[in-house]
Amino acid sequence: MARKPLRQFDRAQLEKAMQIVRERYGKRNNYRGADVGYRYADGRRTDEVCVRVHVEKKLNVAELLEADVFPQKINGITLDVIEGPYRPTRLAGEDSPATTQQAYLAGGLSCGRVDVNGAGTLGLLVIDTQTNRPGILSNWHVLAGPLARRGDAIIQPARVDGGRDPGHVVATLKRWMLDREGDAAIAELVIEKPWLPIQIETHLIVKNVRRSRLGEVLAKSGRTTGVTRARVDGEGIYRLEYEVRPGLLELRDIEGFKLVALEDGNPSNEEISSGGDSGSLWMSENSGAGVGLHFGGELNPDPAAENALACNLDAVLDRLGQRPATFDDLFSDEGIEAVAHTALNGIERTARPEDNHPPPWLFAMPYPWSWGMPVPQHLLNRQRPPWPVAGRPQRWRGSRNPDVGDVAFTGPEAARIDRGPAVGAGAVPQRATRCRSITRDLWPLRLRPALLRERGFRGVELEEAIAQRFCDTDEQGIASFFAGVVNGAPEFGGIGLPMVGPGDFFGTEIYSHVCERINDVLAEG
Repeated sequence: MARKPLRQFDRAQLEKAMQIVRERYGKRNNYRGADVGYRYADGRRTDEVCVRVHVEKKLNVAELLEADVFPQKINGITLDVIEGPYRPTRLAGEDSPATTQQAYLAGGLSCGRVDVNGAGTLGLLVIDTQTNRPGILSNWHVLAGPLARRGDAIIQPARVDGGRDPGHVVATLKRWMLDREGDAAIAELVIEKPWLPIQIETHLIVKNVRRSRLGEVLAKSGRTTGVTRARVDGEGIYRLEYEVRPGLLELRDIEGFKLVALEDGNPSNEEISSGGDSGSLWMSENSGAGVGLHFGGELNPDPAAENALACNLDAVLDRLGQRPATFDDLFSDEGIEAVAHTALNGIERTARPEDNHPPPWLFAMPYPWSWGMPVPQHLLNRQRPPWPVAGRPQRWRGSRNPDVGDVAFTGPEAARIDRGPAVGAGAVPQRATRCRSITRDLWPLRLRPALLRERGFRGVELEEAIAQRFCDTDEQGIASFFAGVVNGAPEFGGIGLPMVGPGDFFGTEIYSHVCERINDVLAEG
């Protein structure tokens, strides 16, 4: 059981003393942060909460000038000296189940930029609060870095784990931050990429977001060290060195908290984090609260010095305009366009989880995730968007009533499973073929270039502009707009596509629906 902090001063007094430490000593070359945390005596943690100054390396008092010696107290509050050093932890590490390509994205998996031979961790599946689109959250130094441009490809697994473009691209870089509030970035999922709002191995789900609490034990699932647990030892502002431009290193102060091994002195030499764990989510196993985003650690080989740094999750999500994804989002009828909805929305509504708990079939699956999720057979050969659009006519071409009794698998095992004949009149492209057609041809090579020439659409913000158009325009206007774009764009010439009309695009909610309607017209000839 965690020891309760012995509070001799209130939080305001401690914060004031910490601010004095930052102002007095923050310009020293050896300075690496200040926080409120536990005092240490002879290498062991005490119950006293004090103010602490963090340094790159402790020096003997005999080696220092009198003016350079830290005082024992600040405003009557004990001042403890803690040795770093701290570094961002986007490095290559040992192989683990998290380092292989997975059929479904989840927290704890390896990820990174396509042009960087390093590795980080996918921390959390998130939902954009404005566009309602799903994405992944990790660190700035994992997804962005000194070469960042909006729209950059993000792969899973990371390049050092075998990820390559285009086969492993799962998202595109959208927003990022590297300042006092955090080291973080988000990337928006590409069309048809499956996901689950859980942490691998633990199957934990983020139910709410809050700040850290001194002395509490948190858990994380990381790319390299897997599931580890650590105790919150301090809360403050920590200084790390980043390459902010190619070849340009700068020190950045980041607010958050420090974690240490559960046992004083770490006698079992437990690694609570290592290279490649950057971006991991630290959360409470008891309450399901998301607390911090792992961004740094130490380089000290001494087991007693083992630690990790995390920035505050609530500050990061607020700045980036995100919220944690839930199973309600996964099963939503609102049309969030990720293949998780494509694959899972056909499951009986009785399987919809309550209180944000995962459905029972999730725990029946083996680990590691070399399996696919069970989905109704007809969804593998679907011909229409899998969710109904509330209040809109269902005018799908080739509508059919499939038998939902058969179940098959998607993912790596899918190629070895007999899906059986297509249902309905005529040959219908299989789902995998349709996905490839949309993600590799219709969207990037045809519809997207055509839309870029339209007034009101701008570059890498195209997807958001489309979402706004859907929100601001009535159904007839949306259908007429896309019919005009497709009929007038040279990108659609020479592929056998006949003239389309507004009726071909009634009920579309997102641009993958538009691509699917074009696929349907092509199939009908």
